[in-house]
Amino acid sequence: MSAEAEGEDIVYTFVLTNRGARDLGDVFIAGLVPPGTQFQEVVLTPPGSVFRKVESEQATWVSHRLPAGEAQGPFIYKVWRAGEVVGPAHAWASWKRPGEGSVGSADVFARATAWPTNVAGC
Repeated sequence: MSAEAEGEDIVYTFVLTNRGARDLGDVFIAGLVPPGTQFQEVVLTPPGSVFRKVESEQATWVSHRLPAGEAQGPFIYKVWRAGEVVGPAHAWASWKRPGEGSVGSADVFARATAWPTNVAGC
């Protein structure tokens, strides 16, 4: 997962890869809308998946199937920086077939240096 600050907006991008030997089915995919932000929009939903909605501070998608050894993505969504401090974001996925499982990304932080700053004095 990556985070790119564009003014007051932050764009998160991730790709889901099935490194297993079996196809995954009934896949639920989510990207966290981090603390200090507000969801704006989904920028890209890859073929084979459907954007569901934002729930529990997560942008969510579903996919019927992710074949073994293949990737699906990128999934891209945009948030607006609503606070002075923006928390980390991460993506995760869970599936029901062939057996239940899940995987998650490491946390990512948007670069605060890309945002305008308000400096008092001088």
